[in-house]
Amino acid sequence: MRPQASPMAEPVAVAAGEGGVWAMSQKAVETVDPSSGEANGSPTSLEGSGAAIAAGEGWVWVVRRNREVVRINPEDGELQDEPAVVPRAFSVTVGESAAWALGTATLARRGYFE
Repeated sequence: MRPQASPMAEPVAVAAGEGGVWAMSQKAVETVDPSSGEANGSPTSLEGSGAAIAAGEGWVWVVRRNREVVRINPEDGELQDEPAVVPRAFSVTVGESAAWALGTATLARRGYFE
């Protein structure tokens, strides 16, 4: 099987879940249809640079380079709520009813509905 490629400017991270594959560039996140490899809809601007991405439990979570953790609604691609600041964050994952952001000497939990 040959991998499908979707053109994207400067991709830095990828996550799968919530109905698509979420590709993150330095400035935006876009969803890619896993069957066709084609981009769906318009990219979501990160209003800053992206560092890490995860998808699950109803949201797409992004760590921006300014160390804010934000979530994206996968239904409409809109950034949601106020960002959470996690000191020196560089990684994010989801599970156990929360988003978990890892920073240097910091593990932070953010519930989905906080």
